[in-house]
Amino acid sequence: STQSTGAGHSGSIRQLLWDDERGRLISCSADKTVFVWEIAEGEGTALQLHCHRDRVNAVAFSGQPELILFSFGADKKMCVWNLRTERQQAALWEESNECQECREPFFWNLERLWNERKAPTKRQHHCRRCGRAVCGECSPNLSILPLYGFELPVRMCRPCYQQIPDNELCSSTSTHNILIDQTCVHLDQAKKLLAVAGTDNTIRLYDIAACL
Repeated sequence: STQSTGAGHSGSIRQLLWDDERGRLISCSADKTVFVWEIAEGEGTALQLHCHRDRVNAVAFSGQPELILFSFGADKKMCVWNLRTERQQAALWEESNECQECREPFFWNLERLWNERKAPTKRQHHCRRCGRAVCGECSPNLSILPLYGFELPVRMCRPCYQQIPDNELCSSTSTHNILIDQTCVHLDQAKKLLAVAGTDNTIRLYDIAACL
């Protein structure tokens, strides 16, 4: 019988991995993200990891004592995530008929636009730090947010951008070019070797001792 259901990815899931020691499930998806599901003792929380600009094809995990996660994308990048680093869940997106910063109506708020005789110009965006619904004029800034798993620049509202502390900007993730699109990967933790099969019909071995 089904014990629980996790929903978070917006694209097809490409691979699943178990972290048996900590009761975590790791998934990667065509939506360019990796999720780390904390399902031990029914917690049901999920950390989102964003580092790729194209679909994530595969993941590999090195357990204790390293706790290092490798993700491989169609952008021909390998991202190395230190899962000992503290991260927080990304903010849930709020929905609103108006910008929650300047209070101007979004383009679908026809009643207010009609009453105030305004042109429908405001599109809805979301601050990745606080989750508020804001317009483009109130969220012009981009920044990485490693504390929330965003290693690529993402949109932030003005208040969040102006008050973000330094500890939220410290990254422990590294990115490496691997020059091939991948079909599958296999990690030998004892030998510190990573085998990567590519769409070019090759298999490449990488020495990952420096990453562990």
